Amino acid sequence: MATPLLISPVNANGWGAEDVTIVYRRGSEQMSATDHEQAFARDNGIRILTWLQPSSLVIEGGYITAVQLEKTALDANGKLQGKGELTSLPVDTLYKAIGQHFLVDSFANTYESPELNGNRIVTDDNFRTSLVNVWAGGDCIDKGKDLTVHAVEHGKRAAYAIHHYLQGGSDNG
Repeated sequence: MATPLLISPVNANGWGAEDVTIVYRRGSEQMSATDHEQAFARDNGIRILTWLQPSSLVIEGGYITAVQLEKTALDANGKLQGKGELTSLPVDTLYKAIGQHFLVDSFANTYESPELNGNRIVTDDNFRTSLVNVWAGGDCIDKGKDLTVHAVEHGKRAAYAIHHYLQGGSDNG
């Protein structure tokens, strides 16, 4: 099994992933995760790569096989810049975090955007969005308070719904 690239993992190792990697565009000191949370991830076998950003996906036979990552650095004004140096990370699963603050233009280069309520993604009770095979949770959706504990619960409930769906269950989780 290749390495899943997780930009925001929640118990991925506990769900059967053999190798989990978090890729972050800046340094670990800029991550919103606390030092304790980062240490907890590392202690549980999650590799954290910093100063890298996704550049492109490698697709073979209709399946993702790798992610091209570009090295990053801050310029003289403190703005994040790609350095043009690429490396490849083999993957078979990819999870992408939208970020701490949802930006509608995150979907600018896609042919389809999720249904929004203001600047939040609309989901059903199983956290499924209006996009095919896309679930969402946490601070980017229009349910609940903007708290980590709620985001974790959303992730757990969405994971159960995704599992049910992948096992041939109904679209409603």
